[in-house]
Amino acid sequence: MQSATDSSERSGLSPALIDTGRPGALRSERPASEPGIKLALHKTLPCDSLPLGDILFRRLGSPGFLANNVCVSLEHGKKSWRFRLVAAGAGLLSGVLLLEAAFRCVSPPDPPIPTDSRENSALVNNTRNRLNLRESWDSPPGDEYTIRILFLGDSFTYGASVEPDECFVHLVEQRLNKDQEDRCVTINAGAPGTATEAQAQIYHRLREEIRPDIVVHVLYCNDWGHDLYDDLKIIHRLQNRRTMAADYSHAWRFVESRIRYLLVKQRTIDYFQGGNSPFKRLQAWQSVLGHLERLKADVEGDGAVYAVVMFPWLWGLDAYPLKAMHDKMARHAAAMNVPFLDLLDAFRDRDATALRISATDEHPNPAGHRIAADAIARFVEREVLPHVQKTREPSDD
Repeated sequence: MQSATDSSERSGLSPALIDTGRPGALRSERPASEPGIKLALHKTLPCDSLPLGDILFRRLGSPGFLANNVCVSLEHGKKSWRFRLVAAGAGLLSGVLLLEAAFRCVSPPDPPIPTDSRENSALVNNTRNRLNLRESWDSPPGDEYTIRILFLGDSFTYGASVEPDECFVHLVEQRLNKDQEDRCVTINAGAPGTATEAQAQIYHRLREEIRPDIVVHVLYCNDWGHDLYDDLKIIHRLQNRRTMAADYSHAWRFVESRIRYLLVKQRTIDYFQGGNSPFKRLQAWQSVLGHLERLKADVEGDGAVYAVVMFPWLWGLDAYPLKAMHDKMARHAAAMNVPFLDLLDAFRDRDATALRISATDEHPNPAGHRIAADAIARFVEREVLPHVQKTREPSDD
């Protein structure tokens, strides 16, 4: 039987490091001159490094030594990853709970629930006359010398959610008659929910009885997206609906409201531009411009002056996202030889939230109508009335 000394000589290890009772194991006592082999192997032995394992096997001459340390290393690794996973989950949960507690303590305001403009409109006088116009008279006022100005448009022209005498159509009449009573009369033919095609039909219905001298066609950005009803429904759903989690978590409600805000903003811009693709936008422009050109021809054929006003979206007026649309409309109006007023110039850099009916209802409030009336009255006085005065001469009677 071989001695421990012979085995140690063949393995290359000192006899003091071999425990003959447990092959391959290490004694607890070792000379001070020897490094801590067990500790070093336990920490650095790579299980998937065969060349290093072969070298160690040849050096140590003990398969049991390697197998024991490899198993210990694998077991230690499994426990380490479990601990890290549990610790990460506990840390994440603690962070979420702290964030929720912070939001409940600070209590940031909830995003405003969109206001139904029809409910606001119900609070004001919406009486209409026999011509279905928001006017108190049944027959057009004025005499043969009175200049009649017919305003076409949608709910912005109609004056949704404001009283009739607060609407810019009525205010323009006051400003034009400031120096000469009964010089002009304005007629509000605005119809909520209509676009350029329906507004042209309203003119054809009223032309014989009203006989306007000026037709001011007030455009709004959604005239380009009027056929995108499904897109508008998606916008309304994003505005009005929120997830169940938002009813219980303040933090979730805050994050969700910001995400919905960004989605509504982008979808609204696409809607105003006529769609989210160049093809849809081209179709929208062709449709709107075709209606305007035909209406201009009919109005001028009746001996009246046709003018166009464009109302801006009352949002982000300091960095307006739809300026390119206004500029494009101005170029087309010039090509059509139509007097054009861009109300964006009057509203630029103002606080849009102070000029809207509410945070989510973009119709102008009385302050917004006054700004529009001032600009439109100056526009009509300087660029439109001179053409009418050249053709309307008082009779000799």
